[in-house]
Amino acid sequence: KARTKYSDKCKVCSNWYDKIPFVSEVVELAKNGDNGAVYILREVAKQISKKLVDLVDLFDPELVMIGGDICDAQKFISSIISDRVHTNVLSDCVRETPIRFSPFATYSVAMGSTALILQNIFNIEKGI
Repeated sequence: KARTKYSDKCKVCSNWYDKIPFVSEVVELAKNGDNGAVYILREVAKQISKKLVDLVDLFDPELVMIGGDICDAQKFISSIISDRVHTNVLSDCVRETPIRFSPFATYSVAMGSTALILQNIFNIEKGI
């Protein structure tokens, strides 16, 4: 069996090869003090921040909104993501781009899609 330095302490790492856990499972373990789960979330945050750096450099957004299941891990990952993005972006003008977590968490995609559909419907009815 494959072992990691957290295998004995982490419920996620000890059986990672049996199944891939849901984000919610890892977050719940981290909230209950599982050091291995916290480590996993921090590593995920590093990967998210690498991709966000590219997107922020490319699009120069006024705001970055993170949604989905990962929002439940905000207390474990927000500082890592913010620090890495603000440190590694190329342009000084985007260094202060705010990074927020959606209050809708897992429902953010569905709510955003619904908003776009409704906006489209009402714009058609108005003849716009």
